[in-house]
Amino acid sequence: MLDARKLLHGNWLHAVKYRSFLTFHKVSLITSLPLVFLTGNMLRERFRLYLITDDTGRPLRELIAIVEAALQGGVTAVQLREKHASVTDLSRMVESIAPICKRYGALFLLNAALWHPSLPLDQVDGLHLQASTWFPSSPKGALARWLAERPQAVVVYSAHSLEEMSRVFATGVRAMTISPIYLTPSKDGILSPLGPAAINVARRELPNATIIALGGIACENVAEVIAAGADGIAVIRAIFADSNPEVAARRLRHEVDLALTTAGWVPE
Repeated sequence: MLDARKLLHGNWLHAVKYRSFLTFHKVSLITSLPLVFLTGNMLRERFRLYLITDDTGRPLRELIAIVEAALQGGVTAVQLREKHASVTDLSRMVESIAPICKRYGALFLLNAALWHPSLPLDQVDGLHLQASTWFPSSPKGALARWLAERPQAVVVYSAHSLEEMSRVFATGVRAMTISPIYLTPSKDGILSPLGPAAINVARRELPNATIIALGGIACENVAEVIAAGADGIAVIRAIFADSNPEVAARRLRHEVDLALTTAGWVPE
């Protein structure tokens, strides 16, 4: 396990402690759960282009090929979100994709709904949580215990409103997707598009958050969401539905980098 104090000394990370109400098998505990995050611009840099797998049951070889091509094109983080896969298949995916992400210097996150103690969790950089894996003030049960033992884990939360973002940010989580920004098949009839204005409001209310725009993102609207205040974008179809995922990723990354430069983003 990484020594968080050494990383802190190098100003790579900062620790955020918060007291939270956790419920473990119907036993209530008050605990101080330390979460450690990449700092400021460093965290934002890692989520410039965040790829989420499309959960369509692709053969492992095909999934690996698309992810690696996307990484070659400039993807900076990958989330494994194959919700219909078995634990055995998920283990194979983690063991195959994690080292590829490491080779390209990209973060590899596991969707928290897939978390299982039998998975090779030592190979993931962190978790992407959502309402189903989160109590009003903390992650749930065994998941929370796992995070408490790994203060170096990167934590991202999937938010759908400013109120939700503010509530989770108050617990110490600094990176969040906000969605859906535009119309997207996965949320059609479930959630209405928030539009870029929601990003602008979130940026004003949470200036220190890492905000990742998700939902209907394409090359044509990247500049709009970055100008509104997003630090990066998260995509599924924009890469997975393209016949050339490397080129698709490269185009998206170009648009993100160009928009951030225009907005005056300066790395640490």
